[in-house]
Amino acid sequence: MKGFTLLETIISVAILAAMVVGSLTLISKSMQSVSMSQNRLVASYLAQEGMEIVRNVRDNNWKNVNYPSLTNWDENLPDCENCEMDYTTNVLADGGDPFLRLDLSNFYNYSSGVDTIFKRRISLETISDRQKQVIVEIIWQYKGSDHNLAVTAFLYNWQ
Repeated sequence: MKGFTLLETIISVAILAAMVVGSLTLISKSMQSVSMSQNRLVASYLAQEGMEIVRNVRDNNWKNVNYPSLTNWDENLPDCENCEMDYTTNVLADGGDPFLRLDLSNFYNYSSGVDTIFKRRISLETISDRQKQVIVEIIWQYKGSDHNLAVTAFLYNWQ
């Protein structure tokens, strides 16, 4: 037999095409997974930052207790559901659930920069006169699906 028959050629091309389609599908899924992992990592950092901002307000209140104003440990940390706070203001407020923005210095805030896909909601609830529950939730959309990540912690007046 000299050469390939038409049937052998068609089968070879079909196998080759299946391999190319499979490889492209695998590459596409891998890229999608990388993007999802990147968004989840950014969300975890934003949640951690939200928690640290709340702790910073509490810590500054302790620092100010030694002054004549006698600031309470939980001043500027009222009970609030789905509120916003960033490092530029340190004030917990109901701002209407805006998207976080990324400024030229690569800091997330609500006042300047380019809108991102992320929203941060901070909720505070008084448990007792010496304890507050803090929930920081990050919400984002990716490829038409809603995603969220929530972190919960308790603040104490241990001084």
